[in-house]
Amino acid sequence: MRSGGGSDRHRADVVANPGLERDGKEIDFNNGEYGPDLVNDFAIDFVRRNKSRPFFLYYPMMLTHDPYQPTPDSPDWDPKAIGEQVNRDPKHFAEMTAYMDKMVGRLVAKLEELGLRENTLILFHSDNGGPITRNAPNASMNTPLRGGKGQTWEGGIRVPMFVKWSGHLKPGTYSQPVIQMDLTATILALAGVKPDAKWPMDGVNLMPFLDGKEGQPHAMLCWDYQNQWAIRKGQWKLTLAGPEKGEKEPVIALYDLAQDIS
Repeated sequence: MRSGGGSDRHRADVVANPGLERDGKEIDFNNGEYGPDLVNDFAIDFVRRNKSRPFFLYYPMMLTHDPYQPTPDSPDWDPKAIGEQVNRDPKHFAEMTAYMDKMVGRLVAKLEELGLRENTLILFHSDNGGPITRNAPNASMNTPLRGGKGQTWEGGIRVPMFVKWSGHLKPGTYSQPVIQMDLTATILALAGVKPDAKWPMDGVNLMPFLDGKEGQPHAMLCWDYQNQWAIRKGQWKLTLAGPEKGEKEPVIALYDLAQDIS
């Protein structure tokens, strides 16, 4: 996948008639294709081709990233549109979210069709909170969390994650803090791969905790982004966070997240 960087001369991926990259070769599509459909088709085909052996599919979805443009299910979808600026409007964010859900559903349906649901662990998560004041704001609401994308407030770093393994994991909610690096450790453990001791991992295998093990996977979690940072230990969080709208200076503060989820 490649991004247009805001220019119509170089096509983005989450648009009609996108520009994508496959095996190092850049390809421009011109027949009304939709970027997320093309990548979803590739993911489904990958599953089909590898159904008889163990596989790992990393599927970073372009949806719901800016530019916010109509999807094929939108009333104003234009299969002739080219570039990032055509029909661009934050109102399409909701339509893109619905289309993302549709893409996930197609992939899960293929796993069901091939009889792979009970032999496939599905991990779904967001990489950051919704942008509300910066980084392409799109009318997101992180309430009751403070802040958003690009900030170390909870609204920027606390995101949903779903784990599904039919026949193996019981339905429920896990409330202890985890971090995306845990996914690498979890996947390696399930694959029976022992990490090289020369490359110590910060992530933790989550499977024992998802199976009911008590305690916290991490004694402490840390974030560092540009001139901001945050440290969480248990229910306590110390953060230097960027100013929000109307504020001039960054804020450094200690929070009891059990009482204040800032």
